[in-house]
Amino acid sequence: MDRRRFLLAAAAVPLALREVPGALARAAGPLALVTADRQAHVAVVDLATGRKERVLELMAPDPAGVVEIVSVRLTPDAASYAYSYHRILSDLLLIEGLK
Repeated sequence: MDRRRFLLAAAAVPLALREVPGALARAAGPLALVTADRQAHVAVVDLATGRKERVLELMAPDPAGVVEIVSVRLTPDAASYAYSYHRILSDLLLIEGLK
């Protein structure tokens, strides 16, 4: 998925969420929209107001060998988060002088 198009779509979500019933919006709390491969992009939308609260870009501290971000979790208030990723590392050995 193209991240720029995802974030543009996420910015348009408040318009689409105007039809969410008020009681449901107040009970549901924020909605997180996530796309991930080697980086995760998270847009958090407050259903009660329809406003985009924040946008996060997450990636491993050392991106070497990272294949994908597989899980993103947010607290109910979207103030804190955790994520995990798959990493594949290997060694290349050069052996010389074998007969």
